[in-house]
Amino acid sequence: MKVVEEIDLPVRPQMAWRVLTDLERYPHWISTFRLEGEMAPGAELTYAFRARKRRMFRLPVRVIHFAMGQGFSLRGGVPGVLRWDQSLTLVRTIKGARLVHELEWNGLLVMLVGRARITRKLHLLGASFNRCLQAYCVKVAKGTVRLPREGR
Repeated sequence: MKVVEEIDLPVRPQMAWRVLTDLERYPHWISTFRLEGEMAPGAELTYAFRARKRRMFRLPVRVIHFAMGQGFSLRGGVPGVLRWDQSLTLVRTIKGARLVHELEWNGLLVMLVGRARITRKLHLLGASFNRCLQAYCVKVAKGTVRLPREGR
């Protein structure tokens, strides 16, 4: 099952890319989600998320697609139980960038919990991530947040 959420960002795609790939700074703009590790093609990362204001759950993911300045895709899961893919793609617009955020979950857990319930959860997760990213990019655009220099 797959959902797609889109949101416009008030920064150039290159700036949005810097925000999305600066994994150490995720806590500055989203409290419920982390990516830990070094973003690179084929990299093994840790996908950490908070469920219902509880502790962070950490699961391994792999970068399965990486297009510098354009987007990346992650894959993770528990064999035989759940597989998820998450893709973040940046598209240039007249006013900045648009993030196309795709979330897909498959497996036994999806069937047990129910497609309708999982679809609602995926829409909420995608929309929440996107709103947090957009709010942070507004601060970047206004100059109230400065990003580290590239190649730090």
